[in-house]
Amino acid sequence: MDQRTSILDFKFDSVAGVETCKLRRCDGLAQLEQFFEDRKKEDKIPNERQLFIIETAINETIFRRLQKQLTSELGVSKDIFKRHEWSQTTFRFNEVINCPRLPTTARPRRSFSLEYFELWHVDKSNYAWFNCHNPTTVKCGSTGRQIQCYKWMKSRRCGWLLIAPRKCSFWSKRDGDGWKAVILCDPAPKRVVLNDSETSKSIDVKITAFEDGYHGFIPDEVRGSKVQEPSHLSFLGDVTYYFEHYADVLGPMSDPASAAIFPRKVVASHYCQLLGFVSHQAASMRSSGWAAQRRTVQEIDESNQVETAWRQFKCPEYLEALGAVLDSLGIPQGHEPYDAFEKESTVDTSPKHRALLERPPDEGDWLSSVPDFLYLHREFRAHLADYARMTSSLAALNGMIGGRIAILEARTAKSLTLVAMVFAPPACVASIFSIPFDMFGQDGGPRFWWYWVAAIPLTLIVFLLTYLVHERDEFFRLWEVKKKAHYPEEAKNKTIEGGGGSKESV
Repeated sequence: MDQRTSILDFKFDSVAGVETCKLRRCDGLAQLEQFFEDRKKEDKIPNERQLFIIETAINETIFRRLQKQLTSELGVSKDIFKRHEWSQTTFRFNEVINCPRLPTTARPRRSFSLEYFELWHVDKSNYAWFNCHNPTTVKCGSTGRQIQCYKWMKSRRCGWLLIAPRKCSFWSKRDGDGWKAVILCDPAPKRVVLNDSETSKSIDVKITAFEDGYHGFIPDEVRGSKVQEPSHLSFLGDVTYYFEHYADVLGPMSDPASAAIFPRKVVASHYCQLLGFVSHQAASMRSSGWAAQRRTVQEIDESNQVETAWRQFKCPEYLEALGAVLDSLGIPQGHEPYDAFEKESTVDTSPKHRALLERPPDEGDWLSSVPDFLYLHREFRAHLADYARMTSSLAALNGMIGGRIAILEARTAKSLTLVAMVFAPPACVASIFSIPFDMFGQDGGPRFWWYWVAAIPLTLIVFLLTYLVHERDEFFRLWEVKKKAHYPEEAKNKTIEGGGGSKESV
């Protein structure tokens, strides 16, 4: 389904002294449009506090209709749709330039757009397709965002892990003493397509949350006897779950910014799970062997695994995305997680929030996501620095090993040169003395110039064959480029036929 919506109406129960919410669901854009039509026929509720959590695919049909509907009915800014549609992280080169925004234009209490990463384990029924194409990246069929693919080399089943960039966008507007808020979120990847390929190289994937999803963020003393956990099947389902079961812990929701607490916490939790994966990658690279000489099969396998881990280490991309999250939320990056924040560095400058800042942190501060994101930013920076140190160390190690190998090769070349110098003169003398006395063929024997006619072309042929063998990869590349330039339609048809054959073989 390309679009789903959870509609939450919040009311403060003065008797119980807690916030309550009423949940309605709309499956598909048609039901959401019908909801707005029915709403026009009803009397307007004063001071209504309403939250729309919308999961939507990004395409020219559904996304544009949704934008038009929300803009006309709720007055949602078109800018939030542009920010939600924009892909911050790309794992493959493209020529799309996304201009950043000035930090002074951010209004994190009213709107923001956050990119995060979901970790999904591919079902074993899809292993054949992934093993056949062995992709490093695929494209999400719903959002068009690039997804990173990892293959577990040491797993018995050789499983596959997907790291999918997702977006969560928040917009709110006051309406008297009430408010309206909208949360846009991406669906879980259900269909993936090979990059730069036709639809014949796509597959409907079955996925489950990696390691049963992220850890919960509700403290035990707040959760109490509630044992039910979110499904971790989609961002929509998780955020709806937290509002449905824990809206009472938010207090009176007179400010629409309170509707952004759970989305920010879920985003931080996804980053925390990603941090665990990056930590595992860094630890694996530290403990892996690095055999530069590649003399045995085991050394070759270890070297290939380390090279693959080095190539797929995307901590810089994750850190850049997390830095954009901090900028979008107005969080300065110069503080450690549990420092007392200055008034100028806080997202919320209301008197209530300033009063919270003046006292020491206590257990009630778990609703704030500022320490969470700063902690994550610090840890990702630490792992990136660790990666840089390992890279420098391995470069130095490889330099020393390469120097030693070069010395050994130089000694070998010197020995071969010595052997050639010893045997070449006797061979030359032997060949000269083997020339018959009838050098010019006066008595009917072979003429001497026949020797040069046979030797010179043979020498040139040997040099030419040696050059072709040495430069064969470059020749193949130039041949493919020239072929595609002269016969583009034939190359395209061949690619499509090859893709169809691969799909049938699966």
